[in-house]
Amino acid sequence: MDKGETPLVVKDHETGIISVDGVFRANKFHKRLCLVLIVMAFVGGGLIEIGDTSALDECEEGGAMVSIGVFLFWTSVLAVPINGLILLASIPVKIMSTGEVYLQAIFHIIMLVVVVAIFGDGINCHFPFTIAPNYNIGSGF
Repeated sequence: MDKGETPLVVKDHETGIISVDGVFRANKFHKRLCLVLIVMAFVGGGLIEIGDTSALDECEEGGAMVSIGVFLFWTSVLAVPINGLILLASIPVKIMSTGEVYLQAIFHIIMLVVVVAIFGDGINCHFPFTIAPNYNIGSGF
């Protein structure tokens, strides 16, 4: 918006919904939430990578930086279903634009794929859910 323009404020008299230039307040909150989740994923992936390269043996315990990075990254990943629930909840609600919610949720998922492409080795080493125990018996098996 230029300096001389005035914002278009729309108020629905039946519902009392206010939209400034077509953007609802709830959409602004969701956009900020998605941006925070994207930053969490990038910072978490970076901390995992830094912690792994500074440790003596990669894929072992990397200390506090790896722990914080794993927490940040996997919290961002686990927020994807929450984005899906917000998307479903925005469909019948008039105070949110479902298209904006959809775009932000897809952007969050795309950025998670980018983070995994950049920091994939470190993230793969610190997968929080183990399927089977890892036994290192040291006899060449």
